[in-house]
Amino acid sequence: MIANHGDTDRVHLVFDIMVNDQITSMFEQVRGEHRKEIEVKDKFTPEDKLRIISHLRMLNTAVAHQLTDKMEDDCK
Repeated sequence: MIANHGDTDRVHLVFDIMVNDQITSMFEQVRGEHRKEIEVKDKFTPEDKLRIISHLRMLNTAVAHQLTDKMEDDCK
């Protein structure tokens, strides 16, 4: 369930794109109050990671296999 407890509407966008110089430049231009950078911390348990790997493998795509190969290497 998603809850917005703030006073403003929010939109969550997912971009399924390859990052290139143009995209990087667009994000670098954002300044001030509209830009928020967060530190990403590893929040998944080993069991969660294995479940994610299993579901990604079911997608049976080249990108999914690349991700799962890296995740499996990181778990070692």
